[in-house]
Amino acid sequence: MEKQRLSRFSILLPITAWFVFVHASGSVTGGMRFTLYPIGLSGFLCLCLLIARLIPGSYSLGALGEQSLKWFRLGCLLVLGVVLLDSAAGWSHRKRLDRAITKDPRQDLYINGFLKDGLRFARNQGGVAGVFRPNSVRELIRSSVSFDEQGFRSELSAMKSAERTVLCVGGSVMFGMTSEAGDLPVPDGLQRVLDASDRAGEYQVINGAIPGKRLDELVKLFRYRYAKLGAEVVFYYGGINTLAPGQKGYRELYPSWLYTRWNGHRVSRRARRAVEAYDGAAYMEELNTFVLLCRESGSEPVLMTFALPFSETNSAGDLRYWDVMQNGQGSAYASAVLVRTHTERLREVAAKHGVRVLDTGRLLGGKRDYFIDSCHLSQAGMTKVSEAMAMVLQASRDEDAE
Repeated sequence: MEKQRLSRFSILLPITAWFVFVHASGSVTGGMRFTLYPIGLSGFLCLCLLIARLIPGSYSLGALGEQSLKWFRLGCLLVLGVVLLDSAAGWSHRKRLDRAITKDPRQDLYINGFLKDGLRFARNQGGVAGVFRPNSVRELIRSSVSFDEQGFRSELSAMKSAERTVLCVGGSVMFGMTSEAGDLPVPDGLQRVLDASDRAGEYQVINGAIPGKRLDELVKLFRYRYAKLGAEVVFYYGGINTLAPGQKGYRELYPSWLYTRWNGHRVSRRARRAVEAYDGAAYMEELNTFVLLCRESGSEPVLMTFALPFSETNSAGDLRYWDVMQNGQGSAYASAVLVRTHTERLREVAAKHGVRVLDTGRLLGGKRDYFIDSCHLSQAGMTKVSEAMAMVLQASRDEDAE
């Protein structure tokens, strides 16, 4: 009886092979990911079944060996059936998701535009390292991006001379993930608003934003690059790229439907726990350093709260919709909690140093028409922010005049 119990453990061998192949397929990129699991594992199991069938004819295994082979063959057949059903479910799920994404302009633009083209654009341009190629023009999604002689993005003719300089720093939102030809990012929109006012020719606006940059990276850039620009005002818009410890995670598609569901649940749960335990103290210190660096260089910082088209209080179904458009944040809920925490710390820093706050979160938050995806702004959203920034500059000038 004890030997029969031991023989049953042989069923774990094909089950272990199943987990190994699922993980192996997850580490492979491209189309091979979706063939390694169903085809590779099915072939491996069929080979195991063939060997298990030939072994008894060549060797005398005894009662324990015969029982072990019996359980092993049963496990192989069981796992083979699960693999075939699981692969079919995974393929069907992937096709349904592709159709849903294609029908939704917002999700389609994020998945097939920003994630595929936007990130590759930043790497090829050298923006991840902190410097874009000067005097170059590149394609981004469905628009072109121009860089001036200093390597800053500029879609308008640069001012040859201006009395005052305004610097805009942040990540991809401030940089402008422009999705259509003719779209103007926030800094260029601000330049246009100022040029159309009675302050024409007085300001030069510099787009110093770089996609994907965290605040600590921007602080380093400020020390050796931005501080030399002599900006009178520095606008900072960010907060989504600085993640809570342990939050980072990707909800990827795997050939296994079961593993896709399990991984999505695991990533969401880990991100939720990370942001709920996160107090934003490190981010607050980085903001303190940023404000002090600005003032040491003679610039006055303006801190902008981050805006999302959703919040943590949205329905579960609505948050699942935005989950598709998360890039490393784990889940939409985790993104919303992270942004709320960073906004609270930002307000504390602003109150401590007497820094002006532009409440972009309240200006745009929850209004889907202002967003092209889960965080990047549409042309309407960018124009709205540009106009609000111009009002901040005007208010600052009025205070100085008094």
